Amino acid sequence: MPKTILITGASSGFGRDTAETLFRAGHTVYASMRGAQGKNREAAEALRKLGIKTVELDVTDDASVEAGVKNALAEAGKIDVLVNNAGIASVGVTEAFTAEQAKVIFDTNVIGLLRVTRAVLPSMRKRRDGLIINIGSVLGRVTFPFFGIYGASKFAVEALTDSLRYEVSQLGVEVVEVQPSGYPTNFFASIQTPVGTDVTKVLWRGRPDPRRHVQDFHVEFRG
Repeated sequence: MPKTILITGASSGFGRDTAETLFRAGHTVYASMRGAQGKNREAAEALRKLGIKTVELDVTDDASVEAGVKNALAEAGKIDVLVNNAGIASVGVTEAFTAEQAKVIFDTNVIGLLRVTRAVLPSMRKRRDGLIINIGSVLGRVTFPFFGIYGASKFAVEALTDSLRYEVSQLGVEVVEVQPSGYPTNFFASIQTPVGTDVTKVLWRGRPDPRRHVQDFHVEFRG
């Protein structure tokens, strides 16, 4: 049966691929992203040409999340499935990341997921039907050097998913997590690196750039 699906972070990578795949499977897809009329305008227009609906939604902004979900619900009448895909990556010496940098990563990967979930859940609970899919990472299960901040955010996503699944399981709502490994999407093109370059130089001692671990991660986990 065709579903109405809202996907966050759908301008590129897994989000865009998921939006296009589900649309071709016959579902009504709302591909949400920030900057739909700005930096992501080209991506939004390409999706609309396919017949996919787009929604302006910045997961780090309460008002944007509330407005985006409200607009989708007003038009579609329901959201059957929410795919919490929006996220940013980081790599580098953990000590070299500032607290502010860590806050940015957690605000997108963890709090952003919570914002959208809280905006969608009331309508699902009212209908006693719904599915929430959180996109985590294999780095939310195992830890590697230089992925500490990103991995911590994805461990948090696993905890939120498990807890929420128990809480709403008797209310007709299912909550699951998907944990991909390393795939060569442009997700890593805008990877966050620490500002503490002096610390990085001291600890890294002339070895290759820690970002090399991103390439190694892709090779190792894609086989």
